[in-house]
Amino acid sequence: MVDFLKKVGVSDETINYINKNFSTDSISALSDNEEECINIITLLKTMGIINIEDLLIYETYIFYKSSDEIYYELSKHNLPDIAKEIINDYSKIEEYI
Repeated sequence: MVDFLKKVGVSDETINYINKNFSTDSISALSDNEEECINIITLLKTMGIINIEDLLIYETYIFYKSSDEIYYELSKHNLPDIAKEIINDYSKIEEYI
């Protein structure tokens, strides 16, 4: 279960979607990486990225990584520009991570 995502403002609707539609392995991977998931979400929000729930559903692989790795990869680029791109199209994150 990924109920820990409520701590960082993920909606019940998204949590229910993940619990119902993701594989057991995917849910376990997120749960096993709970602290890093929270840190990554906090990092993304700090950058101004607001479509966190889209990223959780469609770009889940980023939440299997460490927040340090995510920050390192994103900090190679202009963060405000990246944030705008990701807000407009969540799949753009693939270009940076």
